[in-house]
Amino acid sequence: MLTKGMAIELGKYSINVNAVGPSTVDTDMCTDYLADPEIRRKEVEANPMKRLGTARQIGDAVVFLASEEAMQVNGHLLMVDGGLTVKAAQPDDHMEH
Repeated sequence: MLTKGMAIELGKYSINVNAVGPSTVDTDMCTDYLADPEIRRKEVEANPMKRLGTARQIGDAVVFLASEEAMQVNGHLLMVDGGLTVKAAQPDDHMEH
């Protein structure tokens, strides 16, 4: 809602406000969490693309949103999650526990 509210308020100044919603990304911040092989396996298996995101993929989404190609994109949450948010939770998913 903050993204949407700011998009409305700042749009009149030709300022676009968007957000990126990543899934689990294999970065230093997640090193301890993903060190457990079972957790890593569950994260990968829960994702429809069967892989973790990368910092490069998230950065590419940010670059797109900051580019002229996205000048008409405003107030949007761009999910960069391999389809995780559109998939119904399954019994073995880590999200169920």
